[in-house]
This record gives sequence, structure tokens and C-alpha cells, in this order.
Amino acid sequence: MITFWKLLIPIIVIAWIGFSRFNISNFTQYGGFVPFDTQSILWAIPSAGIIFSFLGFRECISLAGEAKNPERAIPIALIGSVTICVVLYVALQIIFIGALTPDMLSNGWGGLTFSIQTGPLASIAIALGMGWLAKLIYIDALISPAGSGIIYTATTARLNYSISTNKYLPAFMMHLTKQGIPVNAIAINFVVGVFLLAPLPTWQKLVEFQSTAILLSYGLGPVCLIVLRKNAPELKRPFVLPKSTFFSMMTFYICTMIVFWTGWNTMRNVGFSVLFGLILMLCYRLCSKRGRTYELRFWNFFWFILYLLGLTLCSWLGSFGGGLNIIPFGYDFVILGVFSVIIFIMALYSASDKSKIQAKIYNDPEYIDHLKAYK
Repeated sequence: MITFWKLLIPIIVIAWIGFSRFNISNFTQYGGFVPFDTQSILWAIPSAGIIFSFLGFRECISLAGEAKNPERAIPIALIGSVTICVVLYVALQIIFIGALTPDMLSNGWGGLTFSIQTGPLASIAIALGMGWLAKLIYIDALISPAGSGIIYTATTARLNYSISTNKYLPAFMMHLTKQGIPVNAIAINFVVGVFLLAPLPTWQKLVEFQSTAILLSYGLGPVCLIVLRKNAPELKRPFVLPKSTFFSMMTFYICTMIVFWTGWNTMRNVGFSVLFGLILMLCYRLCSKRGRTYELRFWNFFWFILYLLGLTLCSWLGSFGGGLNIIPFGYDFVILGVFSVIIFIMALYSASDKSKIQAKIYNDPEYIDHLKAYK
């Protein structure tokens, strides 16, 4: 029901505002299509919440274990969710630009402002005399985040559960209710979420922090894919990505660039938080009997420490979000490209050997039993 609502309201807004006012000249006047430089567009992707708006595609991956037909369901869910988001967001942006009045753009795009209380789309609706549409947008501002909260509650609990089965978190994370709900994992996520709200004063800062941290985790996926393709080739795979090496390398590079675009002011907080979490994980692995079940080799994750430190250094020397601008815009594409390739190759060679990986996948009764229990 909430999903239907989240699709219906943007369509209503697009239709009513689009048919009420649309000035095609707004796309050519006041500086043209890119009134500011390209760097501003790239910085806006992670910092203005754009990348955060598209992160919902990953939820189908987190819940892929629940799919009855993953070969069909996962590609449809991935491609479909991104396509729907692109169509709706681009249409909303086109309608917004076309509905702006000349007096709103009298000082150019840099002088275009809206109060926090009303917001851009609601302000347009009010200016067009559509008070009912503005109220609908306000109601949607309450309901839509609730839908996101519900799905994130489910998927983040699943992630904690899966990490616990790998013995990187305590075993109580795997506790399931009679209904199959990992209630302890949900409780821990609630505590961590409240804790993260303390140092982040605004929603915008929270979105920047979360988007950057999630993108860092996305960078690990391509590495894991190639490692498993190489060391567990006979593992049953309901969905097989073609040209996996090429796409994995490009994905790792793109994730690196988007994290870099968040700027130094955000990256320094994320870097500190990830290192702090890594230290906690190492302490658990060293001090807990369950955590010591598998051999702990510094070489296995040394590449990630170098990746995090190198990316933080590049962010500090870069030209985004408070950087020193020692690495000029344009050169950062090349520098981070070479850096990404080196780290990616290092990550592949630092993985555990084939026998240990296969023992983890095929011969761990606790892992297999809990995986079956969750399903």
C-alpha cells in the first residue's frame, strides 16, 4: 500500500503542475543547461541526496534469499526499481524547471531559494494556486519516509543476521522469533541509529554520511564477486552476471569516485567511523571464542585499510567539500582510476586461499543450519 502511495503521489504532482504551467524557455535562459561547472553537478550527486534517492535498489539484494525465483526476480527488481526512479525523478525535475516563473529566476539559478518549511515542489504548487496539492505533498513527506523506514528495518536486520552467521558479530544476532524475525538484530540497529543521530545536526548531514558509508560497502561487493567466481566456481548461482570482471572493476571505480565527490568534510567523518568499527570488529575476533573460530590474517583486510586511508587522503587533497584543491578537478579522475585498479588487484590477491573459502561455504554446519532456519 505504501509502495503504491509512493508511486501515485509523484505522478499526480507531475500531471497537475505540468499541465498548469510549463515554460520551455526556462531550459535555455538564465545560463543554459549547465549554468555552473560540471564539478557542481558531480558534488551534488552524493551531497544533495541524489544518490540516496536511488539506494533502494539494494534492498532486493539484501532480501534475495527470500525470493522463490531469484533468476527472474532479482534482475526485474534491480533494473525495474532503478528505471522507475529515473523516470519519476527526471520527470519531476523537468516539471519543476518548467513551472518556475520569471520572478523566481530574476536573480538566476544561484538566487533561487525556497523556505525549508514549504520546500520546492510545495512552493510551486502554492504559487500556482494549488493549495490542495501542497497539502498532499506535505502528507507524502510524512508517509513516504515511513515506507523507507519499514523496508530498511527488514534489510538491515537481515544484514546483521548474515554477518553473525559469518562469525563477525555475536551469535545472539541470529536469534529468531517464532515468526522468523531477527529481533535482536533489529534492536541493535535501533540503538546504532539513535547513536548516529547525535553528532549529525541535520537530515542533510545524515543523508551525506549514510550515502557515503553505503557506497563504501558497495565497493566491497565487486571484490567479493570476483573472489568467489575464482575460488568457488562450482557454487550454484541463481543469477550470473556476464562480463563480471569488467563490470566489477568499473563498479569499484564508480563507487570510489562518488565517495570522493562527497568531499573532505563528509569523508573524514566516514573514514573515522569505519576505522572505529573495524577496530571493534578486530577486538571481537581476538577476544571472543566464537570470533576466533577462523584464522585472522591481517593481510586479508590490509587492502581495505589502504583503500580507506588513500581515499581519505585524496579527499583531503581534492577540490570537493572543503578539500585543499591540490588535486585539480579532472586530474582526480585519472589518479583515482589508477588507485582503484591497484587496490582492486591487491584485494583479489589478499583473499583467503581456495581451500579456506570453500571450507567456509560448504563445511560450516552452523552457517548452513542458520541459513536454512532463516529461510
